[in-house]
Amino acid sequence: MERHDSGGPRGGLALTLRWLFSAVVILHALMVLAQPFLAGGSLDGHAVPLLAHAAVGGTLILVSMVLVVLGVLAWMPGGGSAWAPVMALGLVTLEIAQVALGHLHLLSIHVPLGVVITLLAAGLCLVALRRPRPHSRRTRTTLPARRDVDPVSHPLARPVPTGGPHG
Repeated sequence: MERHDSGGPRGGLALTLRWLFSAVVILHALMVLAQPFLAGGSLDGHAVPLLAHAAVGGTLILVSMVLVVLGVLAWMPGGGSAWAPVMALGLVTLEIAQVALGHLHLLSIHVPLGVVITLLAAGLCLVALRRPRPHSRRTRTTLPARRDVDPVSHPLARPVPTGGPHG
């Protein structure tokens, strides 16, 4: 198994931050996936699933606020994706609107917005669970020389100046 940390003294911290962010993202996604089932349970005439739906909805806002903070920490010192905190902030905004729409019984907007939130939560899972790319600042001048190309006989080789006044 490969080890993916940033190599420095904060490598363990970066890995821990990314792991913690991923764990909370998965928790959030599971809560989002439970919501339609809880709401559907109320269609059978039971009040408890609807109360649970409301409670999970309010808790989702708090969890997504935590995701914003963890997303920033997983991104900046953790080396994760910069999209993570942006997507988490989008979830906070949409979930606040979702709870308000639910309280106002505007189901024609509440239900489709729930689909959007589910898709965004799934996208955030993909971002969170993706391996971080190593940050490379290699430029053309720092690339290693190719060993399989002869610099003298290669067709794109430039003539080497001899140091004389004309050449």
